Amino acid sequence: MPGLPICYDMTGWLLLIGVLLALVNTVSFFLFCGDKVFAVFHWVRVPESRLLLSAVFGPLGAYAGMRLARHKIRNPRFVLVPACLAVQVVGVLVIFFVFGSKW
Repeated sequence: MPGLPICYDMTGWLLLIGVLLALVNTVSFFLFCGDKVFAVFHWVRVPESRLLLSAVFGPLGAYAGMRLARHKIRNPRFVLVPACLAVQVVGVLVIFFVFGSKW
């Protein structure tokens, strides 16, 4: 809106958040798929703590990597991934509906 100050224009911030989420989820996907490849060839593995951290910040990529590579799906620690995915989806929907109507 032309009458509002620049600080109320959320379009740039929403775009930045979207790009960052896409980047983090892509990295998370490749971490999970890469760890599966490393496991098959008995190479140095990605630590579980790093996989879990990537799952907290990029749960969509982590979940997709888990399902596509069938990796870490039986490990009880990784039950956290769908919960993180649900939290992130709700957060994105809240941001979209609260700030999306402003632009």
